[in-house]
Amino acid sequence: MNLFRPLLCIALGMAVSSCSVKQIYSAGRAYQTNECIKLQDDYDRERCMADASISHEDYLRNIGAAPDHSVPELALGWRSNSTR
Repeated sequence: MNLFRPLLCIALGMAVSSCSVKQIYSAGRAYQTNECIKLQDDYDRERCMADASISHEDYLRNIGAAPDHSVPELALGWRSNSTR
């Protein structure tokens, strides 16, 4: 599933409109949920939905970021070369 281009559009659109990182993350997860629904295989759909339902706080905890982290690329799972 190629999510990069739609998520980039969402991130750029929300960044321009001054949305919070959490709102950007939620929009990305909503898009992912819509894509999960389209999957035909029950197992793949359930795995996809489980991933799409991860809260922003749990996501930040999983990547080792502080809950108040405000870097948009972390909210969407992207990291620049300097953070790897």
